[in-house]
Amino acid sequence: MIIVTRLHGPSLAVNCDLIERVEATPDTVTRRARRSGARARVGRTPGTSRGGLMEERIVVADPVGDPQGYQRELLALLGTSDPLEVMAATLATFRRRTAGLAAEAVERRPAPREWSVAELLGHLWDAEIAYAFRARAILAQDRPALIGYDQDAWATLARPPFRELLAAFGALRAANLALARGTPEALWERLGIHEERGPTSFRLTTETVAGHDRAHLLQLEQTIAATQ
Repeated sequence: MIIVTRLHGPSLAVNCDLIERVEATPDTVTRRARRSGARARVGRTPGTSRGGLMEERIVVADPVGDPQGYQRELLALLGTSDPLEVMAATLATFRRRTAGLAAEAVERRPAPREWSVAELLGHLWDAEIAYAFRARAILAQDRPALIGYDQDAWATLARPPFRELLAAFGALRAANLALARGTPEALWERLGIHEERGPTSFRLTTETVAGHDRAHLLQLEQTIAATQ
């Protein structure tokens, strides 16, 4: 990771794996990000979350310690892509990449503190549950409170077997896409109040989920490569 800072502007952490070329300009400073600060939760050292260092190499900012920075990184991964197209493609990609994996393989961790393929799917499932509630709350209520959740604590809860969970994720994702596609454009600016990120529109919530998909599909590729 490098940190890019423009004169009188904000700093942005950028994944070096996504950089093709860097050009220096008089009003831009780049520096290497310190690994000791990457995704370290309060009272926790890097790599000790259930997601592990593999996740930290994709998204540096901690969603709890730096929620705005975390969201910026996810939105950067989305770029100018249509969030609904990205979300619609996620399930097909996950199915295609895991179709030939044995039950033992999806449970295998690349390292003790890294997520397995099954745990990674479980995290996407948890995030989809959170999105399903937040999206409906924003659209149906007046500036509702949007609570955060502890992804590491949720990761310890019981879940169905991998193939059943994949089918359940697909069903919930399809329902959420139907909601988004059926929501008039004017309602995409309705707001909820996220307890960590402040005022958050339905649009921003949806774009963040799409960026989150891209981050974890990158992690899926790394996980499969490391466990085969």
